[in-house]
Amino acid sequence: MIGEDIRTLIQFSGVSAGSAQRCQLVLDHVKSAKAYRPLPDEIALRRWEKTLDKVQTAATNCVQNTDAVTGGPKLSEAGDAQSSYSLRADRISTLAGSTP
Repeated sequence: MIGEDIRTLIQFSGVSAGSAQRCQLVLDHVKSAKAYRPLPDEIALRRWEKTLDKVQTAATNCVQNTDAVTGGPKLSEAGDAQSSYSLRADRISTLAGSTP
């Protein structure tokens, strides 16, 4: 779900129409994800928490930024979340003994 949420943030970057509602849904998903039990691997856990924090920041700013011209999430924030998500996926692949 969080991977799809990151794609949503990227898709709505710089778009105000309808983005606040979608970004609120992303915030709801982050809240749910933070309630799951922690990952047993410390590195994967830190990367996951960082990903969730970055997604939360981008979605929060999206909800708050309703400007008609520059509204929606910021592409740089969504990109940071995507990078962090990829690092977490790399770690999970390493633990599973495969390459991403």
